[in-house]
Amino acid sequence: ETQKLLSEIEQARTFMDFLLQAEEQHKADGEKLENHRSEIDKMRTRLGEMEAPLHDAEIKMETCQRNLECQKDTVDKFAKTLRQRLHMGDVCPVCRQKIGAELPHEEDLSLLVKGLQDAFDAASKNYKELSKEKTDLEARIAVEEKAYEGNRKAFDENKSVINARKNALTQCQA
Repeated sequence: ETQKLLSEIEQARTFMDFLLQAEEQHKADGEKLENHRSEIDKMRTRLGEMEAPLHDAEIKMETCQRNLECQKDTVDKFAKTLRQRLHMGDVCPVCRQKIGAELPHEEDLSLLVKGLQDAFDAASKNYKELSKEKTDLEARIAVEEKAYEGNRKAFDENKSVINARKNALTQCQA
């Protein structure tokens, strides 16, 4: 009889240890979920902070594009007008000199707007990089939230502590 009692006490101690481990694991899992939620919240905050710089980059890109298009159009019209009115051998109406060389081609005149083209290219690149970063962050948030919800559901449905408590109680009563 004493041997049986000692055996049951040892089993009860084992079940109590198992309960302790289950509770510690449950607590650790809860902390992991909280940390995961916190990380998702930080990403959402960062996503919100991206709106203003992205909007500014878009406005800058559009402004640079308008400036470039206006200047390019002006240069093209100027070149077309010159080419239609003046030819080699004609007299320039401004400086009254005879035109002895061929007028510059559009490619040469396009160098006049190179600075604007470079500014537009830089603004466009910046906008695209910010847009890509935002899209990547949105995708990552979606993935992380889906993983979080799956982990949260598994955590809520986990009955290991309840079962361990019930088993320990049953064994202790025995």
